[in-house]
Amino acid sequence: MKEGMCGTTFFFGLINIVLSAVIVAAKPQHFWAWQTVKSAYLLVFTLRRRVALKKALYMLDFCWAANIVFCVYGMLCLADLHTVLWPVAPGQMFLAIYGLACGPLGWSVLLQHNAMVLHSPDHTAALFIHLSPPIMAWSFRFFGAALQADWGSRFGEALVHIKEPGFVTFSHMWSYAALAYALWWVPYTAWLLAAGRHQSPKTTGQDTVWAFTLRKDDLVSKLLGVTGEARNDPNRPFAIVKYMLLHATGCLVSLFGSYLMWQSFALHTAFCLMLFTASAWSGAKRYTKMTTRWYEKAIEDLLTAQPTDKKSQ
Repeated sequence: MKEGMCGTTFFFGLINIVLSAVIVAAKPQHFWAWQTVKSAYLLVFTLRRRVALKKALYMLDFCWAANIVFCVYGMLCLADLHTVLWPVAPGQMFLAIYGLACGPLGWSVLLQHNAMVLHSPDHTAALFIHLSPPIMAWSFRFFGAALQADWGSRFGEALVHIKEPGFVTFSHMWSYAALAYALWWVPYTAWLLAAGRHQSPKTTGQDTVWAFTLRKDDLVSKLLGVTGEARNDPNRPFAIVKYMLLHATGCLVSLFGSYLMWQSFALHTAFCLMLFTASAWSGAKRYTKMTTRWYEKAIEDLLTAQPTDKKSQ
């Protein structure tokens, strides 16, 4: 699929939304398998796009890295190899995924204004990595009986936590999710300080999420104390440390909400519906802007062509 407005991309974008909704409503215990397959395609597609646009380093950012891990783990689960080839037990992995999905990943839909733009694979992928994990966590947490009936041999230990929710304490969930986050945060921060800060469209032609955020996010740059032309230079070690500490604080604080959702079907369901509604609203505003601009351009072209037509007469 190519990026841009055309019937093919819009058709597949619409089918994706409809099929996902049908699976969630009718067979939620199978949503994780659907997400794994879809994730593999979208991650490969996005990587190819990022390489072409010299933005491949975006894939090292937390949300992309987490979804890559989720996808690999999902593939191993489909092949029933996760207990052999994965170093973390299913129960611990499930709690880490649940915490991150309902914490930093889910809230990013609102923070990054992810939009449901059906004709755009790029927007679809960006929304997918943030919206699908909370839905997957919801399907696992609250449909344990169906999951056990169809996939019990793969998720035996995880199902113990689902069937006995009181067994999971806040510190239990938070520690696994925080540890998983730290396994990304430490090496990524080290990479930013050692090499990532030297990457920018002006110097190497390669962009990073850090450089992009510094250039485009007024609030973050203000909090970091970087203003004016200095925002175009990502080679700022002290600003990087402050940025990564802010990132860690926001992500770890968001994990508190994950435990509340673990305790309440209504709260977790409302959270997923809120994210879906927000992304649909952002998408609607984008489509309104695009269609309005299309009509404006058509009128401009018509007015521009009128003097030429009169002259030819």
